[in-house]
Amino acid sequence: MGVGVQDDTSTLLRGGVRALLRYRSGAHNFALGPRLRFEQVHLRRMLQEGDKTYRRDQVTLGGRYRYDGAALFAQASLLGLAFWERGEGRFFPGGRLGAGVRLLKEFRFMANASLAVRIPSFLERFGDTGALKGNDALEPERSRSLDGGLQWERRWVRARFRGRLAVFHRRVEDLIQYIPNSQFVARAENISYASLTGTELSLAGRLGRTLKGRLSYTWLTTTNHSKLPYQEGNPLAGRPVHALFVHIAPSLSLGRVRITPSYSFSGQWGGNFDTAARRPMPSRVFHSAAVSFRPRSGSVNFALIFKNIGMRSYEMVERLPAVTGQSPTYPQAVANYLGYPIPGFSWYVSLSTKL
Repeated sequence: MGVGVQDDTSTLLRGGVRALLRYRSGAHNFALGPRLRFEQVHLRRMLQEGDKTYRRDQVTLGGRYRYDGAALFAQASLLGLAFWERGEGRFFPGGRLGAGVRLLKEFRFMANASLAVRIPSFLERFGDTGALKGNDALEPERSRSLDGGLQWERRWVRARFRGRLAVFHRRVEDLIQYIPNSQFVARAENISYASLTGTELSLAGRLGRTLKGRLSYTWLTTTNHSKLPYQEGNPLAGRPVHALFVHIAPSLSLGRVRITPSYSFSGQWGGNFDTAARRPMPSRVFHSAAVSFRPRSGSVNFALIFKNIGMRSYEMVERLPAVTGQSPTYPQAVANYLGYPIPGFSWYVSLSTKL
C-alpha cells in the first residue's frame, strides 16, 4: 500500500483495454489479441497564453506462436501498431523471430531477431517545464535487433546456478535521446541513425535459504551516425562502455529471527557527457548495504538500508581538447550527462508486512 502526490502544471489521463486469446496443443502455443490505448495531456504553461490539450489513440494487434520441445524452442510473432494524433494516422509493423536448441543437458543456445517501434512519450514531446525541454517534431523510434548466446543452468540438491552469455547488435533510426543544449537544459532530439553493439554476461546462484547472489557485466559500444559533423562517428552521450553489478546476500537464523545482510556494488567506466565526445565521464563506483530482520513465523520485515556509501559530491572531469597552461581536469558536481545531480550517501528505515 502506498500514497504519493505529484505536483505538475499538466494533467495526464491514460487508459486502455486489452484482450488475449490463448490456445495450447501439446508443445504448440498460440496467442492472439488486440490492445486499445488512449492518452491525453492537458498542458498549462505559466509563460504561455491559454491551455492546450493533446490526445493520442493507439491500436495494437498481434499474434504469437511458440513451440516448446524437449530439445528445441522456437517462437514467431507479428505486430501491427496504428496510432492517431492531431488528426493524422500512422502505421508501423513489428515482429520477432527466435529459436533455441539444447546442446547438452545444462546448455541451451538461443538467437533472436526483432523489428520494433517506439512512439515519443508526452514528456519527450512537451517537456516538464523545467530542465527537460520538449520537442513537438519528434519522429517515432524504429529499431532492428539481433542477439544470440548461451544459457546455462545447474542444480545440486538445494543449490541452483544459472548463467547467460550473449552478444547483441541494434540499429536504431530516429533514436530519441536527450541532448543538453545549455548548462542546465536538455532537449529530446532524433538521431538519424545510431548503432549499439555489446556483450552481456550474467551469473546467479542460490544455496537454499542460506546464500544468494548475482553478477552482471555489460560491454557496450555505440556510434552516432548523425549528419551533424561534430557528432558523426562519436559514441552516444551518457552510455558507459563498461557496467558491472554485484549483489550478495547471506542469510542466517538467530533464535526465532532470520537476519539477512546484503551488499551491492555497481560500477560504470567509459562514456562521455556530450555528443562531441569532449567531456569524458569519470569512473563511477557505488556501494550499498542493507540488513533485514524477519520473524521466522511472521510476515513483518524490518530493514536498515544504506545507499551510495562513501559517494563524493564532486569529481574531476577531463578537459578535451587540452588547454596549454591549464589543468587537464577540473572539478564538477557529480551528475549524469543531463546535469541532474546523482544522489549522495543516504540511509533508510523500512517496516513492511504482507497482508
